Amino acid sequence: MNRVEHSKNLFQEAIDSVKDFSEKIELSMKAEEWDDVDALIIERNKVLGAAITPSLPEALHNEARLVLARVKQQDKVLMSEVKQRQLTAKDDLKKLKHGKKSIKSYLSGN
Repeated sequence: MNRVEHSKNLFQEAIDSVKDFSEKIELSMKAEEWDDVDALIIERNKVLGAAITPSLPEALHNEARLVLARVKQQDKVLMSEVKQRQLTAKDDLKKLKHGKKSIKSYLSGN
């Protein structure tokens, strides 16, 4: 097996691993397992960093771009979901604080 074939095999294994991580990230997001999402993203990025190096054969550059675009899109969706949940949490906190003030006011007879 020559160097290009070897690199292609290693790259393909890494891409398969990245796809697995992506599926696990989506499942963890749906289950709201945010610590798992964090850990999976870190591992996915390590695999990507090891797979996409300056020594990657030019024949694999286009596939590498496609993989990076998919990862970037997934991260964009994740960030959007996190921002939405953050806004929802802030809104819930405001309602809770308002409710506590109302109860305190009621109990104090005001």
